Amino acid sequence: MLISGATAPVQYTDVSGNPVAVTSANPLPTSGGGGGSGSLLSDVLLTDNTGALFVGRDNGTAITYFNLNTNAIYTPTGTIVAAPNTVSVSNFPATNPSVGTNLAVAPTSSTLIGFSNGGVLDQVDTSSPLPVSDAATVSAKTSQSPQFVAITGDPSGDFAGVNLLEQAMTDGTGLQVNVKEQSPPLRDVRGAAIPSDAPANMVLFLGVNSPQTIDTTGYQSVAFQQTAAVAVTVTQSNDGVNFTAAFGIINSAINGTFTSATAATAQAIYTYPIACRYMRFSAATQTSLIVYLRQTPFASYHQLGVLGINITNIGGTANASQAGTLTLGTTAATNGMTIGTLVAPLTVAATVVKASAGKLYSMSVGNAQTTAVYLKIYNATAVTLGTTSPIQNFLVPGGTAGGAFNLSINDVGLYFSTGICFAVTGGQPLLDSTALTTAAVVNYSFI
Repeated sequence: MLISGATAPVQYTDVSGNPVAVTSANPLPTSGGGGGSGSLLSDVLLTDNTGALFVGRDNGTAITYFNLNTNAIYTPTGTIVAAPNTVSVSNFPATNPSVGTNLAVAPTSSTLIGFSNGGVLDQVDTSSPLPVSDAATVSAKTSQSPQFVAITGDPSGDFAGVNLLEQAMTDGTGLQVNVKEQSPPLRDVRGAAIPSDAPANMVLFLGVNSPQTIDTTGYQSVAFQQTAAVAVTVTQSNDGVNFTAAFGIINSAINGTFTSATAATAQAIYTYPIACRYMRFSAATQTSLIVYLRQTPFASYHQLGVLGINITNIGGTANASQAGTLTLGTTAATNGMTIGTLVAPLTVAATVVKASAGKLYSMSVGNAQTTAVYLKIYNATAVTLGTTSPIQNFLVPGGTAGGAFNLSINDVGLYFSTGICFAVTGGQPLLDSTALTTAAVVNYSFI
């Protein structure tokens, strides 16, 4: 480091302009008689008769000189003058700890970053640089002790004391925030979002082999209704010149088949996925279509009529062979099930509930004797006791007060592919035909 001083000795003068010889016995006077500011006496280096380099500082009561080589308090010898010529200063020794302003006692703590928690002996130099953060700042950057940030308004303005950052992230505050909504939905006059921005339906008039083309940009599916029993061919294209077949499905089909040409059915509704920009409709006979462009994906329409339930039986006649179908009768009198009851004879005899395929929905047995009896159910149109094997065998407990057994499958029923028969016997074996001592009461329902 180079410190430029004067190129010639400096002559100090008093306030009247008279030369003043500055020596160790006659140092420069303090500012205002001892009220100095503590700044250097000159902006150049000083020297004396020994040639030592030093500077002087006024602490308000006296002038203290510091040797630049030893960094210690120095007592000048002889005349004090400004050091001549340019002086090269290098290899400064380590500085002593600061003692504060005007030699005041050094502080023991500070909120300044880098104070080293009051370690005043830790000086900032190249080996110990000023840290960019202290331990308090680092510990604050945790989820347990977060640092909060606020942007407040002008203390004299309308938003004085208002945390604008918080308000910008809260709905309904009344503050106007510059936020742009991407792809906002259409809204009605009351501000409510409109579920679909699809246009209203359009009517296409098709002449004889005179196709009509529509631009489907921005939509995912197109649905149309045929107004007459005329087959329509649907094709698609990206350039509007070269068209290929498009495949859709009729919405009302239970097991619809994809097709590029619709059936000649009036009022039939078809849906096609949009795979190209343009879609063209043509017919060999003059007709018209009601067309709906929609953003609903085509998958929402596929197999719309195939719900896994035969809904054609609602209000119709129940069919026992259609396992799992919804079979609701038309009135309470024709509820789809047939009910029956009998008193099982003492001499065992099989009862035919239904001599063809059907469903058993419920069966209950009341046992009036003290010993158990057994309900045997057969998938057959006729039973030979001791020969025909039942498919199910249920124990009905007995007792002095009697016992009961209940079988209820009213949700889906038990399906019998051949027929429904049963018998009540006094023994457990499948082919048993032991007579009862007291008659049993049986109730059942079936289709």
